[in-house]
Amino acid sequence: MSASLLHRVVRGFAVYGLWVTLPFATPWTAGALLDVLRRVHEGLAPSGDAMPPFTPMHLFLVALFGVMAVSWALEAAGMLVQGALLLGARRREAAAALGT
Repeated sequence: MSASLLHRVVRGFAVYGLWVTLPFATPWTAGALLDVLRRVHEGLAPSGDAMPPFTPMHLFLVALFGVMAVSWALEAAGMLVQGALLLGARRREAAAALGT
């Protein structure tokens, strides 16, 4: 697999990850999305247990992991300037160490 193809694949997964996890990045959007998912579950009436009610600690952990996933997605998609600058600095240091 070529480096450019690998970069495009990682960027594609990052954009998908950003799209899927962005609603979980804040407690109020996570709570609203979980409420929608609970209502869909109740409306479809599948077998199995219903979603349990989420406490504030649950929402905190959902939002924490949502922020972590969004941060990874932004970094992997190359949307964080600071990360890109850091990566550029590392490449320059590696090139200097190799003498190229």
